[in-house]
Amino acid sequence: MEKVKGMGKNIFKRLQIFRRDIKEMKRISELIDYIPDGVIEKVGMGLLILWAASPFHYMFRSLFLEHHDPSFVGMNYLDLSIGWHTLLQQIGFLGIFIGILGGIKSLRQGRSLYALFFGSKHRALGTLLLGMLLWSILATYHSTNPRLSFNGTFHRRDGLVTYFAYGGIFLAGLMVRTTRYRKVILEVFNGGALALSVLLLVNYPMVNGLLSLSSRSAVFYNRNHFGYYQCLAIMVTLVLMYMEKPGRKKRMFRYLSFSLLVAALIENGSFGPYLATMMGLGFLAAVTIVLHRNLIKPMGVVLALFIFLSLGMNIQNGYLQERFSFLSSDVNSILEGEEEVQKAGTNRWGLWVSGVKFAGEEPLFGYGPDNLGERYKEEYEDRDWYYSDRPHNEVIQFAASIGIPGALFYVGAVLIFLYAFIQKGKKNTPFDSAITAALITYWCSSMFGNTMYYTTPFFFLVWSLAVKGLDPTYESATDSTKDKELLKQ
Repeated sequence: MEKVKGMGKNIFKRLQIFRRDIKEMKRISELIDYIPDGVIEKVGMGLLILWAASPFHYMFRSLFLEHHDPSFVGMNYLDLSIGWHTLLQQIGFLGIFIGILGGIKSLRQGRSLYALFFGSKHRALGTLLLGMLLWSILATYHSTNPRLSFNGTFHRRDGLVTYFAYGGIFLAGLMVRTTRYRKVILEVFNGGALALSVLLLVNYPMVNGLLSLSSRSAVFYNRNHFGYYQCLAIMVTLVLMYMEKPGRKKRMFRYLSFSLLVAALIENGSFGPYLATMMGLGFLAAVTIVLHRNLIKPMGVVLALFIFLSLGMNIQNGYLQERFSFLSSDVNSILEGEEEVQKAGTNRWGLWVSGVKFAGEEPLFGYGPDNLGERYKEEYEDRDWYYSDRPHNEVIQFAASIGIPGALFYVGAVLIFLYAFIQKGKKNTPFDSAITAALITYWCSSMFGNTMYYTTPFFFLVWSLAVKGLDPTYESATDSTKDKELLKQ
């Protein structure tokens, strides 16, 4: 009790000092200088923690809805999605604010903005992502439906406003320089994914109704969307494992977490993210053998668990065997140019071909963000099979939505990031290698998927935490000796 009183008095005293100092200030620049860099970093961390925990926000809000019967899950989602998107906008625009504030402080202290945000050697990455965002503004202006491109559709909510929110998430992450803060953010992300995985595997109707969970996609509208989120979360578990000192209890917990996440992904049935996870694990295994030989054994356990779960769950439901069989058949159809090739990849091949066509029709600015629905409807109106409002390939989506230059900005940023990883070579820490593997997993998944307001921010969150570490000259001034040991495990 005495400690609580002491803390209260200390906080009150600090507020009094702050109030006095504020009264003495005559210019905004004085206020900016007054704010410590550490406060900006902690606010950035707090914003990312809020987003990482956003699935819990969805489930908590569901408790207060009127109907909790499983048959109302779809209707409840429509209501809850509004709140989820609003939360993204609030976090994203606050992220932009603290990013601008951090930039102003950097300039006033005589530092380069690029050095603050991206490190001294990889400035082009930031330039390209900023260029993509600015190009999206032009694409929205030239859109065939500017209002829709600005706000996004009711389902995807992926218009220009949401693009800026993605940028805010990214900026907030760039403010987080301390390794243990990055670890806390990833722990929260991992915890949310673990909770959703357990709920999906248990699949108890009463709980599903109470929390508005779908049996195959949890809090997400579509099972593929859960897959985009899940494959990234699986690899984040390994990022955390690679950051930790060896310890039996810690390793066992990470193995258990990994197993539950993989089992949930297989149960979910989204094949593209499963393939992407295979590729990410393969990349991380290869890099581990070359750069981090002390981690070969735990990586071997991870691969064994993945194979065991894949084979075991396939024996139970035969799903993976069926999907690999379809994949082989689809590849043959594409190579041989068969008449039904448009339906390859659960109709994705046709969507890709049409998306490339649309990009060619409007090569400079595209049709506008989130504005391909009408064009796909026109293209497929005489066909008697499935079509979508997206090409289910993010690069093609960007090319058709914001123009080929916008897509090139994005692809260029990805390639620069990967080049930075290769250039750093043996100086890459286990954290660098594992988080790069996580991003590669998402990028592979994105070749079969779409951006969504509730999945894409998780990707930008992870990417922002990875960027600075890939500069060979970067070593956070705020990292303690303990933090630096985390990076070098």
